[in-house]
Formats: sequence, C-alpha cells, structure tokens
Amino acid sequence: MFDEPLSYLDVKQRLKAAQVVPSLLRPNSYVIVVEHDLSVLDYLSDFICCLYGKPGAYGVVAETPQESAEEIETCACYRYPTMTKTQGNFRLRVAEGEFTDSQIVVMLGENGMGKTTFIHMLVYVLFVISYFVKNLAALVRRV
Repeated sequence: MFDEPLSYLDVKQRLKAAQVVPSLLRPNSYVIVVEHDLSVLDYLSDFICCLYGKPGAYGVVAETPQESAEEIETCACYRYPTMTKTQGNFRLRVAEGEFTDSQIVVMLGENGMGKTTFIHMLVYVLFVISYFVKNLAALVRRV
C-alpha cells in the first residue's frame, strides 16, 4: 500500500516511480495506491476507487473498473463490506466492494475526502478481522 508515492517528485522521477509499482505485482499479491496525479493514474491502475464529497465533512467511495490489456490470473478475491467511519464532523461512507490479487488499485480524490481513512479501514477489515476469524478456534482453546 502506497500513500501518495509521487508527491514532491519531478516528471522524470514520477515516471520512474510509476514503472516500479506494476513491477511489484505477483500472482498472489495486490498493490493499493492513494494518488492525486492524474497523469500517471491510467498507467498505474487496473481498478480505481474515486472518492468525492466535501473535504472535512463527508466522503463517498465509488468503484471504477479499468479495462485490462491482458487477463491476469488471480488467486484470491478480497471483499469488504459497506462501512462508515465518523471522525468529528467528517463522515466516510464506503459501499461494499472487492478487488483481486494481481491488481493495482488506485484511490483518487481531493485532500480531505477520506482516502487514507479508507486504507486504514481496509487494513482493519482485510487483515485484523480476518486474522481474528481464522485464529478464533485457537484463541478459544487457549482460554
């Protein structure tokens, strides 16, 4: 997962960095990028989540699948539920969605729309809860 990896880079550095991201894909992995730079967005992504709303007030996540030049064999599908997060006056609403490994997912949106918050929510749902559910039986046996 990368949060704005192209910030503060000049054009040449951005292009080099944009070439590195696809090279990180493996048949059993995925890459998630939060980015503002539209010039490399299409180059980077197989799938885009657009965030819109009112900065500091609310954000909405919408999915936009991208056409792929070639089919990529996938091993796993990661699903996340409809989620809501409120922080002070800010409220982020995420519709349920999914992505597969071997994909690059790009988060696109203005500052304050909830991109980083969405990444934190994904980590929690996909890894923390998943780990707990997979290890629940072992945890219960220890008690």
